[in-house]
Amino acid sequence: MTPARDALDDEPVTFNLAELFERVADAVPDREAVVTPVRRETFRELDDRANRLAHHLRSAGVGPGDHVGLQLMNGTEYLEAMLAAFKLRAVPVNINYRYVEAELEYLYDNADIVALVYDDRFAERVRAARRSALASAGVRDRPRRRSTRRRPSSRASP
Repeated sequence: MTPARDALDDEPVTFNLAELFERVADAVPDREAVVTPVRRETFRELDDRANRLAHHLRSAGVGPGDHVGLQLMNGTEYLEAMLAAFKLRAVPVNINYRYVEAELEYLYDNADIVALVYDDRFAERVRAARRSALASAGVRDRPRRRSTRRRPSSRASP
């Protein structure tokens, strides 16, 4: 497939998925983008939520090329987190919610994850795997300050 070309200077035009999504959101902001049994979101709402998470991740130091773990169930939060990573040109890394502590510890370390977005129901497993990973690296775990802007159903952790 040949990349699109700019009509004026014949240079390739590139887009990432976040830019394409934003164009759709600008064109049809009030159209429903996601419909689930528990939530409906328009393109504008989905884009706004993804933007807020992207800003939070950026303020925590996530940037282009960084790996962001997504330890979430299928749902709107997963899509929002994936779009947020794309907006930063970061790499979303899917983490199977069935993984146990040892598997999580290995994945967190070997996938070079710099931030993790996870569902509250996985919080204890995340804490345990994080403690184990830090202990094996000889680093003492210290509690993190909680954000007051965190969504109740998912967490973002640098």
